[in-house]
Parts: sequence; C-alpha cells; structure tokens
Amino acid sequence: MTAGDEGVVTEWLAVFSTATDVEALDADTAAVKAIVGGAIVVSPVNCFDGLTVDDPGTTYVLGVVAPSREQLNALVEQVDRPTVFVGRVRTMCLD
Repeated sequence: MTAGDEGVVTEWLAVFSTATDVEALDADTAAVKAIVGGAIVVSPVNCFDGLTVDDPGTTYVLGVVAPSREQLNALVEQVDRPTVFVGRVRTMCLD
C-alpha cells in the first residue's frame, strides 16, 4: 500500500447483471447468493473504480468479488451465468 491508499480495497469483480432499479435484481440476487454466500455484491456502479458498463443509465450491479483472479474464476464457474464485466477494481464504498 502506498501513501494515500489507506482504506482502499482492490479486488476482483465479476458482474452478471445490471439494472437501473435495485429491485429488478432481486430474483437473480437470491439465486446467486444461494450459490456464493458472502462473495455476492449488489452495489451501486459508482462503488467501483475501474468498472465499465455498456449502459450509462445503469445504477446497480449484481456480481461476485474475490481477492484473486483464480478465486473469482472459481466463483463464476459455480454460478454458471454469463458475465458482463470481469476485472480488478477499487472498492470505493466500504461498510
């Protein structure tokens, strides 16, 4: 970690679907959570620096996160759904 990076989390993210209304992701969220548990992400797009989406109106993403590409690939394989984004991102929204 370099100066100025305190509190910054970098992780691998795979996005399965996007929506302008978070409630539109509810059914898919339940299905993905049943498979990956705590690795699930349902967050605003702006919580991830480095995330690109095709639709500029997209507000929320549904996906999974992992600390390494290998672990992310294993999660994506378990979920067995197409991805719309896979990459390393900086998490800007921390609990």
